[in-house]
Amino acid sequence: MTRKIIHILLIISGYFILIAKSCEPDVSNNLEVRLMAEKDSILEGLREQFESDYLLDNTLQVYHEKARQKLLDLADYLSLYADKELDSLFKHQVRSMIIRLFYSGEVAVQIPLTAAWPENKESRLNNLLERIDSAKYKLVRFEITDLAILEPLQLENSEQYKGLLGCNFRISGMTEHDTVLLVETNTRVRIMATRISKQFGTEETMRIWQVYLADIIAVNE
Repeated sequence: MTRKIIHILLIISGYFILIAKSCEPDVSNNLEVRLMAEKDSILEGLREQFESDYLLDNTLQVYHEKARQKLLDLADYLSLYADKELDSLFKHQVRSMIIRLFYSGEVAVQIPLTAAWPENKESRLNNLLERIDSAKYKLVRFEITDLAILEPLQLENSEQYKGLLGCNFRISGMTEHDTVLLVETNTRVRIMATRISKQFGTEETMRIWQVYLADIIAVNE
């Protein structure tokens, strides 16, 4: 999908360059027609695949993979954020990238940094980031293992699908001289596909499906 969006933007850019700097009106008009026709064709394809009222089975598989990748990205971004030597501006950008992975800042995020984490303790994403900020380690590394789809995305209502992933979070603290395993937690991750408004180019806005991470719950088994 990213390639198609880039393609659309290039087509639109080419269109404006042609109408602004054309020296050969006839040739320009022909190219303009072709560019706009191609743009319309691509947008129509996006509508059929991503703006539909419901997600078909083959499309659901795509969103399962997107959700799995977002969870892996979360581990990578948290590890970056936890680097004490990270530039403050870049750290702010990484924080924004983490937040954008989630459906809401109010979802539960139970990712303990120690084995002494109280069972069923309430925690939000901001709480996790604050605990990372105050960690005594030079770097905290987050790794995900045993990632699996426990419940496939199922239709909840006309605007929402929900599913469930399972994984282990393995978290290590690094000092100048050593690496310590802090905790390994069995985790359930609620995922959600919902429709959002997205603008393509300068005019076209579509309601497309997007998948997010929702609640992350530590479980004891």
